[in-house]
Amino acid sequence: MADMHAPHKETPVARPNLERIKHVLTGGSVVDWPSLPMATVGDADAFLRVNGFEPQDPMDQARIRTLRDRAADYLRLEHRYRLPPEVLTGDPRDLFLYAAGIKGRRGTRSFACIMLKTINVIHHLEARELGQHLPLSQSEVAGMLEAKVSNCVKQMRQDGFRIVDFSGGLKTRASTITKLLAKKDTHSATVHDRMRFRLVVETPGDLPLVVDALTQRLFPFNFTVPGQSKNDLIDLKQLAEALGTDPNAKLPEDEDVPPVNEFSGATYKVINVVADMPLRVPPAILAQRTQAEDLGPVIFALCEMQLVDAATARRNELGENNHEEYKNRQKARVRARLEQGELGRHRDPKD
Repeated sequence: MADMHAPHKETPVARPNLERIKHVLTGGSVVDWPSLPMATVGDADAFLRVNGFEPQDPMDQARIRTLRDRAADYLRLEHRYRLPPEVLTGDPRDLFLYAAGIKGRRGTRSFACIMLKTINVIHHLEARELGQHLPLSQSEVAGMLEAKVSNCVKQMRQDGFRIVDFSGGLKTRASTITKLLAKKDTHSATVHDRMRFRLVVETPGDLPLVVDALTQRLFPFNFTVPGQSKNDLIDLKQLAEALGTDPNAKLPEDEDVPPVNEFSGATYKVINVVADMPLRVPPAILAQRTQAEDLGPVIFALCEMQLVDAATARRNELGENNHEEYKNRQKARVRARLEQGELGRHRDPKD
């Protein structure tokens, strides 16, 4: 995809949600979260939409109830939980309100959280299975993903978010081969960034607004890949203070810290998030599935989102941070490994 430059309006008045931003930038797993950052049915609807569901669609409502029933069966049969009736019937969106402590009895909150975590895993598992039973090539899925990201960024610019540059798409085969040859683990499943998108915003202050908006419009914060988030640019304690939240409150930490990219320059800074992006399958393609079981209308595609402000982007192109220097160091490692084997893997790529 070519770089996109477009005029923009003034930044919309918005208050970013600190909890959503923390979950994305610290790279933790949804299964370990103690709470959900939502308090209304509208929040639940927005969350379902970014996960690929339309809350008012009867078929989607039925699908969500099916996921709830399957989660309940698993929890009762495998773990012998005695689930309260309110989390098993009625509007499934109430689970979010129970989990947030907005609705229901005190003891219902923990069961609602358990149910939602289990639903999340089952949905992801079945969506992955669905993808295996559809006549979709990798390039077709990549095209769906690129269209979704491009449309989202276009709409955000129209809404006033100060995104001054946007680029990305499917990496070339040569680039993927080089990356795999440079990595200790050469298994193709370890490459998360076959699809990579880069957003440059006008100022550092725009970064929290854009990160938060992306979690509401493009990729759900519950499907960011644990251990793959990198945040060099947003100070979460300063952001908490700016939003009127206790800056000394405990912030989540990276339990699975992503490995440092040894080929990057020492002063290279970026926000990097790997997300499993939900994609709604068109009905005509869904009708061609080879599996009769109800697995829903959503599949997933991994992609990497990079965000940076304009000044940092310029600094990232200076000296050893320059992308050409990065590629040269990476290629040098590949040649050393191909020619010297284990000895080449331990060679400093900056030598």
